[in-house]
Amino acid sequence: MTRATTRALSTTWRRLLAAVTDTLQAQLDQFHEQTSSDRKRKTEASPVSSEQNESLSALGYVGSSPGTLSADPLQGADPKDKIGISNTLHEE
Repeated sequence: MTRATTRALSTTWRRLLAAVTDTLQAQLDQFHEQTSSDRKRKTEASPVSSEQNESLSALGYVGSSPGTLSADPLQGADPKDKIGISNTLHEE
């Protein structure tokens, strides 16, 4: 193989690698957009009527109201209040 042929193949491989990289990056960006938890929900959960709730309960489903998320991610249970749970989990 001549040097010119080697350079041509090297250039071709670089272009191919760049195209594959661009395609994979676009797919990764799309996947991240679809699965990211910080994106706004496009659909809201529809409320369940009391009749539907009774029907679902009869089938064994447990109903609950949707939880509310705090705007402050650091707000939550005080860890000191949960030490008993931690101790139980770490008992030997």
